[in-house]
Amino acid sequence: MNKRESAEFLDRGAYVLLIHLEKNRCLRIGKLGKLDFPAGYYAYVGSAMQGLRARVERHRKKRGKKVHWHVDYLLADENARIVATYLFPSPNRNECQVAEKVKGSDGVQIIAPGFGASDCRSRCRSHLFYLGSNRPFCREIIKDVAPPKLGVRSYARRRKACGYI
Repeated sequence: MNKRESAEFLDRGAYVLLIHLEKNRCLRIGKLGKLDFPAGYYAYVGSAMQGLRARVERHRKKRGKKVHWHVDYLLADENARIVATYLFPSPNRNECQVAEKVKGSDGVQIIAPGFGASDCRSRCRSHLFYLGSNRPFCREIIKDVAPPKLGVRSYARRRKACGYI
């Protein structure tokens, strides 16, 4: 694989946003309507088959963006913030596989059926998962999801770089 192919490969695939919601909230989420979100940590699984890092940066922006995806409605709330981002680079669509692995972890709950999965070809129930209030537990779930050959990349906006966990 040459450098260009490598760069293109690394800029597409799935990602997980670890989101912390400070307070219980009732939020309108597009066509899903009003949903109750308990305070705690959430894992949102998304994908970008072009511009993976740009998609993550867009989600991190609090202001000046059009509300487009379900997660935009959640992140627009003043009590919600992204605390970590994990990239799963792949030339193939791997969002549903990552979502299935997160969903299969102990203690994970689906509290918003259909969230982030309205265009899902695999008929996932949701791409947003409630992890409770234990952040170290969240990190272990993400590590368990990592594909064995690629690992998982943690994306830090300030550094504008990725690094393996």
